[in-house]
Amino acid sequence: MNRKAKTIKKEEGLSHYQALDKAAQDTGFSNWQHFLNISTKSGTRELVLKIPKFLVTSLPRPRLLTYYSLTERNGAKRPNAKMPIESHSVLGGLLREARKATEYNKRAQTAVGFVQKKLDDWVQNEYPDRNELSDEVFFQMYYGNHDSQSDPSPTLERKLELVNIFQQASEILERMYFDCAPVRELHKKLTLAVKVVDNWPFNKNLKDFTIDKRTVV
Repeated sequence: MNRKAKTIKKEEGLSHYQALDKAAQDTGFSNWQHFLNISTKSGTRELVLKIPKFLVTSLPRPRLLTYYSLTERNGAKRPNAKMPIESHSVLGGLLREARKATEYNKRAQTAVGFVQKKLDDWVQNEYPDRNELSDEVFFQMYYGNHDSQSDPSPTLERKLELVNIFQQASEILERMYFDCAPVRELHKKLTLAVKVVDNWPFNKNLKDFTIDKRTVV
């Protein structure tokens, strides 16, 4: 939405806030505030904004650590940092909701699953002591159940909620980890999920969709 507003501002010579209102109206909302009211419905953004941003001056050495991974022969890389368990839990909740909600969109769900798998590996390596991270909390964190609903043809409002979830997840990653290749890879997957959901048909009959076969977009 911000990108669209920047384009409108440049092409039509509007102020920043006028461009935001115009971008929101073009997408079907009354104004920018109406869009914000819907996109922040879950209230999770308030939690995200309270998370302190990673201090660039505190970059560790080495910046990356290698850990064992079944899928990577030479080991996988993760940032040499330790995200607070509370932040992992917020992020895990966002990703669990997104994974469930994209059940009928394989591309989006695969992207979310990639991020889940990586962060599940990272938190295990960041907190190997069960006194710090209990099994009960760990097993719920990234792969616990979530009661969100999946829809083969989501409404525009639901699509915006999912896009907001991906943006919140990216914001947590940016605040809690310094910039490095493993983190950029997660941002890339979340950006892909945004694009896929943005192109996901809403309130339409999907010609090739059947409940039994679960044909996806």
